[in-house]
Amino acid sequence: MSFITDNKSRTLFVSLGFLADLKRYLTEKPYFLKGTKDRPDDFTLTNILTDLYTNVPVINARGFEDTFLLDTHGFQLFRHSTSMSNDDFDNDDKLEQVYFSEMETFLTTKLKAQSVRVMQSSVRERPEEFENVSHDQRSKTQRGHKLPLTGLHIGSRLNIFVISRNVWTDQHQIRLNKGLIWRPLRSNLRDWPLVLCDARSVAEDDKVEADLIYPGFQGENIFLYFSPHYKLYFLDEQARDEIWLFKQFDSEPGVAQSKAYNSRVMYFTKQS
Repeated sequence: MSFITDNKSRTLFVSLGFLADLKRYLTEKPYFLKGTKDRPDDFTLTNILTDLYTNVPVINARGFEDTFLLDTHGFQLFRHSTSMSNDDFDNDDKLEQVYFSEMETFLTTKLKAQSVRVMQSSVRERPEEFENVSHDQRSKTQRGHKLPLTGLHIGSRLNIFVISRNVWTDQHQIRLNKGLIWRPLRSNLRDWPLVLCDARSVAEDDKVEADLIYPGFQGENIFLYFSPHYKLYFLDEQARDEIWLFKQFDSEPGVAQSKAYNSRVMYFTKQS
């Protein structure tokens, strides 16, 4: 989402990218193919086309941020202070040994989960020269960080049971939940905040699954057609200890399954 916030406004009107509404996607699955194992940067193939919509309303949730619920809206705000410094997030050993452990303990308690496993993490930053970049590009900053995303999407749901079986051998009559954690590394964030969409405002016809294929990895994202019915939110001046949890998948019927977002730590939970 491309904007810098103005906390004087309750609703901002911003530009967001959505999947182009093309007839080809009725018979042809969108895909993004990046390189091969031997030549990872040699080529990119994609049939994903996007349209930029302007004046899309996004509501500042500051003041009622505690009313959102993970099983109702698909996202929820929690408070958590980490022992990690900003530089620590570029240290893979500290990420896995310290931060992953912190988040697994935190999520096990807050979500009342039988078990939690953090799977991966990434840092995004906006360099000064950054301009609007299509969401299907995967460029990185000089420090190796990912760029902000400019389009709404729902993260990968592919092979969730296969992945989780590698962690938990017994999945009989358990609830599986996959989601992400998003934390700003600096407090009072007003530059490129996360935008979240109420899961209840997204219709099934709005969603289009797309293949994502990278060297050594195959997954899916769900892209969205534009709809005026989306209820979009951001949190102005988000603090470092304010973290968004949001869903990508939930095996439990009758609750919010996933939400669209515009990422940081991916986790799986197992509940009896």
